[in-house]
Amino acid sequence: MKPRSQYVPTNLRQILQAYELCRDRYELFLEILISQHSNMVGVFKCPDFYLCADMSWKMEDLQKHLASLVDIGLVYKDEPRSLIMIDPTLGMNPIESYRTPQQVEMAVKVLHHLPQSKIYRPLVKYLTPLNKPLIKPVIKKLYSLCGLRDND
Repeated sequence: MKPRSQYVPTNLRQILQAYELCRDRYELFLEILISQHSNMVGVFKCPDFYLCADMSWKMEDLQKHLASLVDIGLVYKDEPRSLIMIDPTLGMNPIESYRTPQQVEMAVKVLHHLPQSKIYRPLVKYLTPLNKPLIKPVIKKLYSLCGLRDND
């Protein structure tokens, strides 16, 4: 399988500086951002034990630091479904910059394999006002995944 490239903004340190993250939380955030379990949509299944193994941490340490990232709004988590998503408003989720129908088609395919969850609502809330016709199929799929009715 060909490894996929992951976009990491060059000003990531400046973006995260306002959150005053300790080293462990910063490293955990980076792990989530560039995780081998992630996908092009930025919402993915990632059970805690995967992150424990990736970080070589004990479960209680992971849960403490992950809860902190959730509390400050950097990460969204749907515990029962093991879904995780980085806050889309940080500009690290490239959905808004999809430029080809193939990217959109692949994003919808990725979403097709994810369970229904309310975790997608911040992403819908972020993408909808952008009013970009090319990403409408992604938004429509997100609406159905989070139990909202599409306006179209």
